[in-house]
Amino acid sequence: MKKILLTSGIIVFSTAMIFAAETKKYDEGFVVRFLHCLPSSQSLILTSDEGNISISRQITGWSNGIKDNKCAYSEKVTTNNGTKTFSCNFTRAQIDELVSAMKSDPNGNSTAELTWNRYKNIPDVCAVED
Repeated sequence: MKKILLTSGIIVFSTAMIFAAETKKYDEGFVVRFLHCLPSSQSLILTSDEGNISISRQITGWSNGIKDNKCAYSEKVTTNNGTKTFSCNFTRAQIDELVSAMKSDPNGNSTAELTWNRYKNIPDVCAVED
């Protein structure tokens, strides 16, 4: 009986790990491009209890091409409740904080999501359109 329970637990855990690996919200490539503010774009679809979430991201690059300025970034999030577009300009320190959060929480379950949401709610950092 113990072997059956242990085997079942391993199968469930393995399946959960495979699912988590396939649904990373912040993959390593995006994190590296964001760290260096390299122009790029990315689209992904995540599945949640509320339905699909479509995310389109674009890193435009450093404003004026000088690293002392801000990194231009935009994100469009579409859910069953509608679409929100975020247009953000991040400082080097803000990028470093976001990158640290994404590396520690690549699935976006807690730390990364809280850090992103904090910046998205600061009008001097991000403008929001519904």
